[in-house]
Amino acid sequence: MRIKIVHLAFIMMCVMMPRNVPYNYEDISSLSGYVGIASIAGQVRAQSLSGRIQIQDVRDAVNVNSISGDVIVHAPADLDAYVDLNTLSGSLWTDFPIRIFGRWPFGGQSARGRLGGGATSLKISSIAGRVCLSARTFLQSVSW
Repeated sequence: MRIKIVHLAFIMMCVMMPRNVPYNYEDISSLSGYVGIASIAGQVRAQSLSGRIQIQDVRDAVNVNSISGDVIVHAPADLDAYVDLNTLSGSLWTDFPIRIFGRWPFGGQSARGRLGGGATSLKISSIAGRVCLSARTFLQSVSW
């Protein structure tokens, strides 16, 4: 009899920057792990194959893509951005005043619009995961 031993690893990486120092985070990615980004100055581009991506308090351009993981962005209530939200077969939820459109035949949804003057851009997409743009914080619940 042969016994195969499989080692699982958990890696957590934390990058801390002074809040007022702008930096462009251009390649944050994960295959299946959680990605959390909070309270940074600068642009963010993040992607995940199947892990959840959660972003809070980012005021510059955001571009987030996921294949099957959920994407949740908690933005300031006074968000000043052009917003483009898409999901091919997942659900979409927002409490910002932008209209959500359904897609046929897959059941996905999209929403586009300008909030405030549209000073920056916020692009969130997922093929099969849920997409959420909320004016709430991590500590407040979001119901799908």
